[in-house]
Amino acid sequence: MRTLLFLSISGLIFGCKQGAEHAKAKSDDTISSFALYSASVRDRFMINVYVPDTSLVENRARLPVIYILDANLYFDIYASILRKYSEVGLIPAAILVGIGYSSFEKMDSLRVRDYTFPVGLPEYEMPVSGRADAFLNFVRNELVPEIDRKFPSDTTKKILAGHSLGGYFAMYALLEEIKGNQDVFRGFIAASPSLHYNQNYLIKQYDSVGQHTSRERKLYVAYGELENPELKSSTTLTADDLLKHLSVYFSKIPGAKIKTATFSEMDHMDTQIPAFLKGVQWILTDH
Repeated sequence: MRTLLFLSISGLIFGCKQGAEHAKAKSDDTISSFALYSASVRDRFMINVYVPDTSLVENRARLPVIYILDANLYFDIYASILRKYSEVGLIPAAILVGIGYSSFEKMDSLRVRDYTFPVGLPEYEMPVSGRADAFLNFVRNELVPEIDRKFPSDTTKKILAGHSLGGYFAMYALLEEIKGNQDVFRGFIAASPSLHYNQNYLIKQYDSVGQHTSRERKLYVAYGELENPELKSSTTLTADDLLKHLSVYFSKIPGAKIKTATFSEMDHMDTQIPAFLKGVQWILTDH
């Protein structure tokens, strides 16, 4: 079923090897890993944290923190990007927190449980779904305080980044912050978010929530140009339609900023790295 193309990351499994070494850090950078049990989700997550050499950061004792989803796949890649790009001044130095699972195989199934809300439609044939509310509670109330306690984090500069269903979850988290007037994350990066999930459920929720916030928030959202026909066949809305819709909505919210991008000659599984790079650069600037 074409719908499920956008709801699973399983297409990447054949090209990845479990147990890949973490990106090697410079001598004074650190990468640490620990398991964290969530009372909200009732499951254990594997957390990886990259911290750059703070002695090289001018006049900044604390650093922005970027939380990424699907960390079993992306943590090593993004840690390398942050390290190399910060060395040449293209990205501010930042802490990277990867939220992962005990194995790559478990990530591919449990991400559907944790990144979606509400429960998936019957035709999706998902064994478990719709628990993004519990996962968000874990991130906000269990993980973030733990990171702030253990690492030199700037509590005013947190970013949540995800791709596909992870992008859907990032936008779900942003919606919940707007509705509750909360201020956990300053920025959100959604690469090819699966906004067609449950017949555009999340888009409809954004439309109905109205103007609830004056806090500064930034959303960077991107699709690949080649996703337009696929989305059109699934939901009647193309990627371009979704980006225009979101831009109109966010233009009406005080304090909110949105930046959208369409990457030429890219498909659904191509957008995560350029969206991460450009999103971090934009969110961590002062304009």
